[in-house]
Amino acid sequence: VRLVDESGQISVATLLAREKMAELESLGFPEVGKTSGTGGETYPQLRWEKVVSATDVLSLRKAQVRILWTEGTRERSLELVCYFANHGIRSGV
Repeated sequence: VRLVDESGQISVATLLAREKMAELESLGFPEVGKTSGTGGETYPQLRWEKVVSATDVLSLRKAQVRILWTEGTRERSLELVCYFANHGIRSGV
């Protein structure tokens, strides 16, 4: 029973993580920064963090979406990572 509960929680966390990553994707080339929040009415037991950071390549950004929840006395988390490239047109070339 515990494994079924854990599997269900991971599935719900994955859905929220994909939703938050899609929000970043819709921005094209997201700004560097960190935001966080709760799962709201749909996922009240979950918290999320979105972190967008610069990389050594100027036209590439790293995005991390972390979903956190408490399972008994343990803190659990799931993380998605994606890289976004800036395909902007260069002028004067």
